Amino acid sequence: MRVTERRSLRWILNAIKAQALDVQPASKTTKELMYVDIQLNGRSTMPMVDTGATHNFISGDEAKRLGLHLEKDSSRLKAVNSEAKPLLGVAKAVELKLGGWSGTVNLSAVPMNDFRVILGMDFLRAAKVAPMPYLGVVSIMDTKTPCMVTAAKGEKGK
Repeated sequence: MRVTERRSLRWILNAIKAQALDVQPASKTTKELMYVDIQLNGRSTMPMVDTGATHNFISGDEAKRLGLHLEKDSSRLKAVNSEAKPLLGVAKAVELKLGGWSGTVNLSAVPMNDFRVILGMDFLRAAKVAPMPYLGVVSIMDTKTPCMVTAAKGEKGK
């Protein structure tokens, strides 16, 4: 690990420690979800951050609103307690901006009623993101643009 990488990581850890000292723990366990404000294809949207999702997903309506081109794909999506359904398509190499980080992601377009966009493990690994629900932030540990982004809390749904 280079010296600059160690300094960046030390800066992130110190910021996390300082912020953790100012946060009061919830009085009870909450089931709130984490949302972040991002730019996808140059337009604003609020995806849910989901460590339980293997891929990144977008609803067909949201893909249309954001002007994404969907390529045909023969893959199917199998959600819990439901039948496998075909994807509507895949949007490849879509520009995404979150805080100071920017890069590209692939999004599988699927029929969804509850969410517009879901950022899953594909994104979390690529951007080196660590969700911190206790602090209400996501930490981006990419050495070029490390930052912490405040997450919005919300219940299930858009």
